[in-house]
Amino acid sequence: MLNRDTTAQMLSRKVGKCDLCGQALPARHTYAKFASTIADKERIPQVEEFFLKLEKHDWKALHTYNEFDGSKNAVVAYVIACPQGGGMVVGIRSPAEFYESDEVHAQEMVPPAEITTISKLLSSGEWRPL
Repeated sequence: MLNRDTTAQMLSRKVGKCDLCGQALPARHTYAKFASTIADKERIPQVEEFFLKLEKHDWKALHTYNEFDGSKNAVVAYVIACPQGGGMVVGIRSPAEFYESDEVHAQEMVPPAEITTISKLLSSGEWRPL
């Protein structure tokens, strides 16, 4: 078995297969962390806006979310690029508590042109093998 990072393992387990090609992950897919925000009771409107931007494919606006505090729950958007072109953006609830597991709260299929747009917002070093 390949030595994969814990985020890659979590995404493979939680997402399962690529919506675009239907292959079980990892299957030569890559991923990058795209956006994150703190998810506590005081920030409910911000979290709702985060998921709205994800669902509307407003990638530039979503990418501006860059908050994280390891002692608080978070929502994180990951981009998964398919080797056939296109991919997915997955919104994950990441709890601060060790006994809770990450949960998929949104999953959007992304066409090749949008993956190109997303890639322009990320540096090449941010992509990791899934």
